[in-house]
Amino acid sequence: MQFFVRLAVTGVSYGLRLGREARAAGRQFRQHVQSHADVLFQALTAGGAVEHCLFGHAENLSDAVTPAAPGDLRAWAAGKSVVAAKALAPDDPLLTREELVGDILLTFDRLLPAYACAAADDPLPLLSRRAGKASDRNDADLAAEFRRATHLPESWLKRALELLALKRQLILQGVPGTGKTHVARQLARLLTRGREEAVRLVQFHPAYAYEEFVEGIKARTVEVGGRHDVTYPVEDGVVLTCAAEAARRPAEPFVLVIDEINRGNLPRIFGELLYLLEYRDQAVTLPYSRRDFRLPPNLVLLGTMNAADRSVALLDQALRRRFSFLDMPPDAAVLAAWLAAQPAAGRRGTSRPRSSACLTT
Repeated sequence: MQFFVRLAVTGVSYGLRLGREARAAGRQFRQHVQSHADVLFQALTAGGAVEHCLFGHAENLSDAVTPAAPGDLRAWAAGKSVVAAKALAPDDPLLTREELVGDILLTFDRLLPAYACAAADDPLPLLSRRAGKASDRNDADLAAEFRRATHLPESWLKRALELLALKRQLILQGVPGTGKTHVARQLARLLTRGREEAVRLVQFHPAYAYEEFVEGIKARTVEVGGRHDVTYPVEDGVVLTCAAEAARRPAEPFVLVIDEINRGNLPRIFGELLYLLEYRDQAVTLPYSRRDFRLPPNLVLLGTMNAADRSVALLDQALRRRFSFLDMPPDAAVLAAWLAAQPAAGRRGTSRPRSSACLTT
C-alpha cells in the first residue's frame, strides 16, 4: 500500500495504490472496506476525496469511476489491485504552479482513510473522526467544555476565533493570575478537537534561542570503530518539528502554544520566521540547513503575555502586525462563576484565590 506520484505522457496522477503483490495488506484492506464501507464513504466524502479523485484498478485510471455509494467502494476494493488518485492533463495550469506540492499532500491526506483500512488493525476511530462524527461532537460539546473549563462567555470565544481566522496568530495578554495559560491550552484543545498530540507548548525565557525554536547546530557524540567522535548535525527546533507534522496532515489543525512570549528576545528567537508570520504563502531559506521553509496554513500560534511586564512596550510594535491581541483583564464575574461551580465542601475549604489580581474590579 503506497502513496504515489506518476508522470506519463498523458499527464500527472497522484494518490493511493494497492498492488497485487501486497497480499497481507490487501486481505486486511478488503476486510475492513467490506465491514466499514458506510463510514469509509462518509470519511472520503467529507475530506473531498470522492469529489476530487477517481477510483479504479488500472494504473492509468482508464477504468476509474467516481463512487456514488458505499456499495461502489466495496466493488472497488474487491479488485486484485486498487488505485484512487487525482489526474491532471499535461496542459493543466496547476502543473506549473508552486501549489502543486501542496495539492499532492492534500490529496494524500484526503485518501488517508482508505490507507488506514490497509495499514491499521482498527481503522474505525480514524474513519469516524474523518467522517465527521467526532467533529460534530467537538463543534458543540468541546465548545461547551471550553466554557465550563474557563467560565468565559460565548462572546469571548467567538471573538477569539474571529481573531484567529484573521491572522492565525493570537496573543492573550493580561496581568498575572487571570488564567492566560489555562485559557490558551483550553483554546488549543478546542481548535484541535481534543487531539492532544496536535498541541505543543513551549515557554520563552531570556536564555531561549533561535537554535531551540527554529533550527541549529547541535554537538553530538557518536561511536565509530570503538572511538568517540563529535559531530555537529543541524537539528530541527520546536517550530520546524510542529510544521513538519502539520504539513503531513494538512486537513487537521495543529497548535503551538508559546507561554510568556514577551520574556524572550523575539527578533533573536524568531529570526526570519517573523516574516513568515505575516506572509504565510511565501518561503524563506533557513540559515543552517539552507533549505526553503514555509509555515503551513493549518499551524496556529497561541501566545500568552504578561501585560504588567515592562518589556511589553518594546515588543508591542514588533508584534502588532503579525499577531492579533485579546485582553484578559481581571473579572470578578469569572471568579464568581468558578466558585459557584465548585462543590459545597470544596467551597468551605477554600481559603483564597491563587492571586489577588483575580479579585480586582
